Amino acid sequence: MQSISKIMVVLFVAMGIMLSACSGEKEKPDLQSEIDNKINKMEEQVQKEINRLDERIAELGEAANEATEDGKEAIDQQIENLESLKSDLQNGIAQLRMATTEQMDDVRQSLNQTMNEIDRMLTVSQMENEKEKS
Repeated sequence: MQSISKIMVVLFVAMGIMLSACSGEKEKPDLQSEIDNKINKMEEQVQKEINRLDERIAELGEAANEATEDGKEAIDQQIENLESLKSDLQNGIAQLRMATTEQMDDVRQSLNQTMNEIDRMLTVSQMENEKEKS
């Protein structure tokens, strides 16, 4: 009788372990889904910034056609800086896709800093062009 009780206890413990293991597997897809959602949101933000950069680079290209030689050099430098930031964003997204969960926050922080730098650069670029037009 005692051996049957022991067997029952062992079976219940084994079933409990199996249930725990099964419920843990359900959490992994949810976690992966959450990570994928964060990556997708970040990619959307980055794509918006890339579009803004492309628009500003096109505007600067047109302005360079009408500018003096000194003005062209300044505009070309702005374009080069903006293209460098665009490249940083594209590389950051590639890194984000390959990042482990531990690295993800660092990559996202780096992308956010780059996007903040883009905002600053676009503002400065627009102010400089307005000065040149005056």
